[in-house]
Amino acid sequence: MGRKARGKRQADRFLQAWQGRIPWSADEYMVVLNYRKQLGETPHDDWDRRDRGILIAHSDGWAEKYLFNPDAAENQIAYFVRERYRGQPHHVVMTHLMRYFAMNKFFHTHQSRLHEEALIRSDPDGVEGQVEVAAAIVEELATAPYEQHHVDSDGHEYWTYEPEAIIARAKERKRKEDEAETASES
Repeated sequence: MGRKARGKRQADRFLQAWQGRIPWSADEYMVVLNYRKQLGETPHDDWDRRDRGILIAHSDGWAEKYLFNPDAAENQIAYFVRERYRGQPHHVVMTHLMRYFAMNKFFHTHQSRLHEEALIRSDPDGVEGQVEVAAAIVEELATAPYEQHHVDSDGHEYWTYEPEAIIARAKERKRKEDEAETASES
C-alpha cells in the first residue's frame, strides 16, 4: 500500500471516530463510569503518577514535550481506556474515549429534558441523591453515530449527538422494553 493510500485510510478512520461511527456498548460505558467513581474514592497519591505526554518533533530538528496532568481525572480515564483496549487500533480507542465524554456531556446538557421524558429519575425508591437512568438512553448514546455537525466560534469543527433523534429513539426503545417486561409478567 502506497503512502497516499495509507494516508487516506488513516483519514477515513479518523473521520469514523470523529463522527462516532464506531459503536460502543452500555456495559463498557458503565465499566468506565464505575472506574471514574472509583477514582473519586481513591487518594490522588494512589493514582497512576507516571509522567505521560506527547512529543512534537519539528522539521527544523527540535522537539517539544507536553506532559499530561496526572491529577486530572480525565487523564486518568484516558490511561484506563487505553489500557482496557490495548491491542485495538488507535482510532477505536480514541472513539470509545471520545464517546465516554460525549455521553457524559449529553446527560449533563439534557438532564431536564431526560427527566421530562422519564429517561432519568431522581431519588428512585426514595433514596435521596441517587439517579436512575433508563438502559435505553445509555444504549442509544453508546451506539448512535453523531448526527450533528458544528463549527465553534474559533472555526473548529466537531460532531455531536442530535438530541431530538437520540431522545426519540431512546423513548421508543424504552417503550418496547417496558412492553416486553409487561408481557413477560403476565
